[in-house]
Amino acid sequence: MAVAYTGSTFMPPLLGFIASHSTIGIFPFCIAVFVAAMLLSSEKLNTLLTKNDLLTRKDKSSKAF
Repeated sequence: MAVAYTGSTFMPPLLGFIASHSTIGIFPFCIAVFVAAMLLSSEKLNTLLTKNDLLTRKDKSSKAF
């Protein structure tokens, strides 16, 4: 959660600074880069959890899940 708050704190001023020196037309490219980074990070985390067997359930007797 701390990383999420850090990103939401620093990214708008950083994007504003970059846009003030170029153009706001970079906004769609920034969004695409951030979406790609989130997708790659989540897939890397899923791979890591699956490899360490942390994502699968060990107790199969419960019907609630």
